Parts: sequence; C-alpha cells; structure tokens
Amino acid sequence: MAKKPNDNTDTNEASTSLAQAAKQEVSTPSTERNAPLLQLGKVNVQETPEEVAASGGTPVLRTAFGVGNLAEAGHAPGTVVLGDYVLAKKGEILFLYVLAASRYYKENTEFIPGQRIEAKCFSTAKEIHDLGFSTDWTDGPGGRVRPDYSPAADFILLVEKPEKVVSPDFTLNVDGKAYAFARFYTDKNVYVNAGDPLIKVALSADVPYAAKFEFKTMNKMLGRQPVTLPVTTLVSQTDPVLLEAIAEALKAK
Repeated sequence: MAKKPNDNTDTNEASTSLAQAAKQEVSTPSTERNAPLLQLGKVNVQETPEEVAASGGTPVLRTAFGVGNLAEAGHAPGTVVLGDYVLAKKGEILFLYVLAASRYYKENTEFIPGQRIEAKCFSTAKEIHDLGFSTDWTDGPGGRVRPDYSPAADFILLVEKPEKVVSPDFTLNVDGKAYAFARFYTDKNVYVNAGDPLIKVALSADVPYAAKFEFKTMNKMLGRQPVTLPVTTLVSQTDPVLLEAIAEALKAK
C-alpha cells in the first residue's frame, strides 16, 4: 500500500510540552508507530537531489559519506550540504525544525556502486508481515540477520542559516535570522540516529515544529567500525515569534 498524506490543519500553539515529548521519546517504541502526516506536499522517497533541483523543488539536506555522489564531488565524510551549498563540516552544529514527516518501512536492498535500486515501501509492519517478510533483526547461525524491511522516514525541515553561509535557499527571515525549507530522507543507520529522534518528538506535539533540534555529524561505532553519521538532539521549545512565523509560512504554501 502506498503512503498517503492525511489532511491535518496547522495550529499556532503546541499544547503538548517538550517535557512530555521527551518522555514520549524514551518510552514509546518506534516500531509501534504508523506513518504520520505530510503537511507540506508529498515527499517522493525515490526522487534524487538532482531531480529535485531540476524541478525547482525544495532542496535536499544531505550528508557526505565515504562513498556516493557527495564523496565523488570531493566532500569529506561528515560534510552537510543543502542543494549545492555546504552548510557545515563534520562536528559543526546546525539547528532545525520539523515541518512535516512521513514514517514507513523500506526494503533493505544491497548497495551496488553506480546503480540505483528502487526499494519497495509500505506504511505499516502488518502489511509486510502479511506478505511473509520480516521487520526485526534475528539471530542466525552466522550472526545477526538483517530484516527484509526497516523503518525509514522522510521530512520537510526548516533549517536555520549558519553564520558565513551564503545560499539563495534561505528565504524565510524571522527576527534577524534566515531559514531554508529542506527535504531530508532517512533510512537504515541515518534513520536510527537522525530520523527516529525527530519523528518521536514531532509526533507527540500538536504541531511538529514546536521543537528545536540540533543536527551534527559525528563518528558512531557500528560494530567495530567507526562511521560518520548525522545525529539529531532535542534542545528546546521553538521561540514563540518563530513558531507563529512558521505557521504563517505554511499557510502561504
């Protein structure tokens, strides 16, 4: 079943406090969540950053790894890029807000350099289990066995412009600061470290952008191998002036 956006309305106030949100973040297993709402357009998980740019769409927030298009373009692991512009190097902090999110399950496909493999997606674990596929890691004779499908999430974010960054994408100006709308796609380890924290807090509030997050890249140990990954952390409530400005900007969309 394809993911379907629902039609929630935006409000100017978030009645759920971030203290409750933080508690929800710890106590609620992410595997129990269904796909949330897309409130600002439909995110196409198969759309590449190049296709987004060609269509004049919202730019994609990406992190450079040891392989991939950004690595081939000369970006060091941990570099954060929005569209064609570098926003941060490894370890440098960005601040962002969730405007819309879609959580689902994505097929675990093998990475083949130079090939784009289209992964199947489902909204719920039940759909996958009914087809005889797995969503949980299991123990096998040779060690841990990866599931057929794992959680993934797509976001539309508002990113605060870092100092000294020059980019035409930062079009929303509020109280002396500039912000850019950005798409952010997460799966596998990027989902675990960056996507899941955003989903859990955003879904526990009346409006997802009531929470401010820190975003940075850092080394994480995957087994015995250090890998540079993006990590998100809840830092505070959204400033009331910005909260109102975001609500007005979404109405204009």
